[in-house]
Amino acid sequence: MNLVEQIYQITIQLYQHLQKEPNKDKREEYIAQIQNYLDQREKLIDELKGKTEYTDEEKELGKKIVGYNQAIDLLLERIYRSIEADVRQTKERKKLHQTYNNPYQGLSVDGMFFDKRK
Repeated sequence: MNLVEQIYQITIQLYQHLQKEPNKDKREEYIAQIQNYLDQREKLIDELKGKTEYTDEEKELGKKIVGYNQAIDLLLERIYRSIEADVRQTKERKKLHQTYNNPYQGLSVDGMFFDKRK
């Protein structure tokens, strides 16, 4: 199997992995597997950079890889947004919890009003 075929196979595996919805309990494993696929592809692409001549079959696989890459980018963006929302929600929960435990902690004295009636 040549380099282009190997890149194509790993690209398909990455795409199929991204199609699965990550379980929140096993998100770290899910992301680690994504990173593994990306690392494998990067190594193979680095090896391929010196090659200048491609067969028709390799050119066809290259076009398919580009198509998969566009879909992969969209899926990675979706996962990133999901993780970002979870982090934001966790920070809000933490802030709300701290406010509940000590409701007077963040109060400032800047807005005091003194009544000056005669």
